[in-house]
Amino acid sequence: MTKKRHDPGGHRLSLKNVWTGNSDFIAISSQDMSGLDILAQAYRRLYIPEFGHDEENESFEEWVKGLKDPKSKVEFHIAIAGDNLQNPTSDNPPNIKGMSVSLYFKNEDVGYLSYIVVHPDHRDEGLGRHLFDFQQHLLLKAAKQNRKTLKGWFLDCAKPGTDHAANDDYGAERRLEKYKRWGGKEVPLSCYTLPSIAVSGKKITDWTLMTFPHPANQNYPETAAITNIIKALFKYNGINKPRKDPDYKAMKKEIVHPQFKDMMSGP
Repeated sequence: MTKKRHDPGGHRLSLKNVWTGNSDFIAISSQDMSGLDILAQAYRRLYIPEFGHDEENESFEEWVKGLKDPKSKVEFHIAIAGDNLQNPTSDNPPNIKGMSVSLYFKNEDVGYLSYIVVHPDHRDEGLGRHLFDFQQHLLLKAAKQNRKTLKGWFLDCAKPGTDHAANDDYGAERRLEKYKRWGGKEVPLSCYTLPSIAVSGKKITDWTLMTFPHPANQNYPETAAITNIIKALFKYNGINKPRKDPDYKAMKKEIVHPQFKDMMSGP
């Protein structure tokens, strides 16, 4: 991006002239929940068509609960892009184009990009990349507000050719390659596994974990941060004592192996 980078310090911003076209941008967090009405519309317009009501997916009520819980060790940061988001009316309603959701885990000092969703009518306009860029700065700001540094930030996505990939209308291989162009690096875990939040209890075994350069120093995270994100995700998915979980122990065994650090330092 050649134009001046937007300031991630404000909660409510206009990104006009930052990307092609005139698009508003609002950020919602526990510090500023004034955009909850817009968020509800974004959930219905973007999240449900993309992910459905599958039991593995989160409800709007869970998002609001996470935003409103002052004692939570997990901070929600939600960004929405579109037109007329600042002052919508019944005669001039908002046109919601894209949304991204990230989590900052306070104890572990790591970030996790949960979702980036762009409406099919507005793909290939650069909105996804700007939502992605903005989220990394929101995560860094969250770390600084907690007097920490952001040890790393991550996302995971379906591996091409798997069951979860079959449900990705954007295309799992296309998505993976896009994240690599944005600086993403696959974390070389052969056994990346997450406990399911679904009632069925089925584990998630067909995703890949990716990490990205730090927004301040552009370094990839140390192996300790990879342990931290896995620990944080296990806790978030209801495993309060990850160290006793066999899947967590298997991943930790790989991470502490000397060869793992060599693989992370490679291209």
